Amino acid sequence: MTAAHPAVDTAPLLELDGVSAGYASFRALFDVSFSVRPQTALALLGSNGSGKTTVARVCSGLLRPSAGHVRFDGADVTRLQACPLARLGVTHAPEGQSAFASPTG
Repeated sequence: MTAAHPAVDTAPLLELDGVSAGYASFRALFDVSFSVRPQTALALLGSNGSGKTTVARVCSGLLRPSAGHVRFDGADVTRLQACPLARLGVTHAPEGQSAFASPTG
């Protein structure tokens, strides 16, 4: 008998459930759902304008979804802003923005 993979047996760490979001009258995401379990990785792949950055902004609290729910470690964090989410460990560094100071010399 083989033991189950530990990540499969655990609850999702991050979960999007039916999330829609956009900017002003432009809707960028339509009913997006996925979950990421501990000790796993998720890659968002797509062409420019396909919603990858919008998903990251929703997950990190920089953009509030117009529908659906975001859960982190089982708690609904849909309405939390970026600072409280960062304290929980949920954040992202946009392309071209460094999360670390430049080394000096």
